[in-house]
Amino acid sequence: AEDEDHPGFLNKAFVSNYGWKLHHLMNDVAQGKKSATDIQKYFTDSVSKYALGTFPLQFITNHDENSWSGSEFERMGDAVKTFAALIFTIEGIPLVYSGQEAGLKKRLRFFEKDTIAWNNLEMQKFYQALIGLKKGNSSLWNGVAGGRMKFVETSAPQQVLAFMRENDNNQVLSVFNLSAQPVEANIRLVQSGSYKEYFSGEKKRLEKGSVIKLEKWGFQVFVRQ
Repeated sequence: AEDEDHPGFLNKAFVSNYGWKLHHLMNDVAQGKKSATDIQKYFTDSVSKYALGTFPLQFITNHDENSWSGSEFERMGDAVKTFAALIFTIEGIPLVYSGQEAGLKKRLRFFEKDTIAWNNLEMQKFYQALIGLKKGNSSLWNGVAGGRMKFVETSAPQQVLAFMRENDNNQVLSVFNLSAQPVEANIRLVQSGSYKEYFSGEKKRLEKGSVIKLEKWGFQVFVRQ
């Protein structure tokens, strides 16, 4: 449902709705108007809105937003990959809109035929990696098939958003620097363990009080080994 104001629709008619509130929050964080704490509060406040087996559609752009508010590069600048990775690791189904894998940087005309240049697929491998991450880790699956988000306390809550998702034998820890400044933060895990950072392939043991260094808008996704 292209609606978020009537969560009751999820009880009878739909299993998913557009996550507009989070989308606008992500835009605000990218523009320095909000922080990581606002993102965490969104999830804390929205948990009760989704009945078991229902979930939001998460996106950084779509047909309305691209045409009327600008491409994700206009709105999010250097944070585009950060928020793209975020919507693939949080609860919900991620939307990939026309041209995102081509790094589309223009506003498509809404009521007239428009074209997308497919000669430079600069974001294709990145989105392939994100799709592989979500499909390959059952804790990131949608609804009851996946794991619920459990936030991890950090020493820099205004900048760093960290959360764990797990089900069965799969566990994924995601750590995001949602700011334009580099950060070195302590993350306070419930238990230590051996992980593999998904994007770099680096194997790492994380202790209960591990320190994570992130560049501006940096992120790391750790899969438990």
